[in-house]
Amino acid sequence: MPFGSKVKTEMFIKCGRLCCLCLKQCGTNIEAAHIIDESDGGPNEFDNGIPVCFDCHQEIGAYNKKHPIGNKLQPKELKARRDRIYMLVESGTIYAQVIAERSRISNATAKYPELEANSSQPNPSKEAKQYLQLLLSDEISATTIVTKLSLLNNADQAYVVDSLLSALPSKKNAISLLARIAQSNISSASQVLLILEQSVRSITLLGDASSKAELLKEVPPDSLSSLSEDLRIVFFEDLIAIINHDQYEQVNLICPALIGHQNSVPSSLYGSFVIALLDQAKSVSFKGAPAARQILNNLPENMVRAGLKIIDKEYLSWNMHNKYVTTFIRSNLKYAESDNRKLLKDFTDLSGREFLFKYESD
Repeated sequence: MPFGSKVKTEMFIKCGRLCCLCLKQCGTNIEAAHIIDESDGGPNEFDNGIPVCFDCHQEIGAYNKKHPIGNKLQPKELKARRDRIYMLVESGTIYAQVIAERSRISNATAKYPELEANSSQPNPSKEAKQYLQLLLSDEISATTIVTKLSLLNNADQAYVVDSLLSALPSKKNAISLLARIAQSNISSASQVLLILEQSVRSITLLGDASSKAELLKEVPPDSLSSLSEDLRIVFFEDLIAIINHDQYEQVNLICPALIGHQNSVPSSLYGSFVIALLDQAKSVSFKGAPAARQILNNLPENMVRAGLKIIDKEYLSWNMHNKYVTTFIRSNLKYAESDNRKLLKDFTDLSGREFLFKYESD
């Protein structure tokens, strides 16, 4: 039995019709998913629901704790992410949240068909529109962005922030503007998180290498690390793919921008990140290769261990003449696991011919 119309409407008001998992503005393409499935005894009550887009609903529905492969979003996490979005909507952080908050206050006891009619866009002031034009035209001093924004009321601030988010990734200066706003004292911690999550999502989906590099430069590593792991996985998978593709123009942008962001990489990507850096280190890209070497020299221990773990004899056979692989292994051999240490030590101690003879015969 699905949720009743009143329960669903209350959910959609609370979330401002944003998907509570991917933060997409859904409009009418939104559904109320059960956090604990009905077949497992989950009730059709408000606290057991989470508003999501069609794609995320499918992922939740695919989760089966009895199956070894499936969605890893547990009920506790689903509730936490839902409640965070509800809180952000009530705070009026961005345009969609302002609409939802006004609807919630003015229509709490109204007939539900009237909610849509009252959820129209609040009219921004003339000042807010003109200020936004100045921001997007880059005709305003970067040092005064935040102080001038603070002169606007909350609704106008929300309009400006949402408009900047909508301008991504085509307007490159929108990235730096949003980063400055997120790092200012006019944004709460929860507001900062939402601005950053939506920025990273937009740049990941639609941005080119230049916009991704700009994002890395503008967002501090600790802020990027605070984002959800699911979002960071997709973002860094994209960056690793760019490095592996080794187009000089792109790696010359991405690799230098990655310096200092080692701790932002999700743990599930540690190994592939290290391998991408080792391959890029031998490249002839004039900025990408030196940056890759610099990052390799400053990796956290857990990332080093993960990189050593996935280096096998096949990879070593193909990289006999990559001195950066040899240097990396020799410098970090103490972190290698016992079942792989002998292989790695032989690679650094034996000649290429001796190594190939010994391991090709296995």
